[in-house]
Amino acid sequence: MTENFGTIPSRAEKYFVYRTRSGKSLIARKPALILNGSGQKKSMQEDVRRAVTYAEFACEEPIYQCKAVGTSNSAYNLAVADALGGPQVLDIDIHGWNRKAGQTILIKARDNFMVLSVHLVIRRGETILEEGEAEQSELEGLIWRYTLQTLVERKPGLTLEASAYDLPGNVGRYSIELR
Repeated sequence: MTENFGTIPSRAEKYFVYRTRSGKSLIARKPALILNGSGQKKSMQEDVRRAVTYAEFACEEPIYQCKAVGTSNSAYNLAVADALGGPQVLDIDIHGWNRKAGQTILIKARDNFMVLSVHLVIRRGETILEEGEAEQSELEGLIWRYTLQTLVERKPGLTLEASAYDLPGNVGRYSIELR
């Protein structure tokens, strides 16, 4: 990917690298060479290794290939980015919940590519009162709806924990405790 554009003045050579990507010429800051990596750097290296391994297999999947059509990104690049970016649960909305079965709890979740599923657990202490999969709203892609199956009293000490999953298996969690 790196292309040599002839002689570069030695002063610029210390600070910049020249590259061609998707037919465009780019100039970028030269990466810093760190010989003794910190724990955080090694953790990031492991994340990148895991993402590259995932992308080597996942880039053949139609979902990544379709998303790459018409963009400067390849299916492989999209798969790496998806594996590096985990989903986030942004909010759990319980405003319409008044302890009856059949009522809906709204969960807001997002990912840089796609949220595959959202799981909700309702517990009091270590006791699980109810759990199950939420369904994605047809109108709003960020909203997932969980319908209560049983009567769960809304009392202090109750914890609701939502977990969002993406295609590479990353998990994002968010919980609220009623007081």
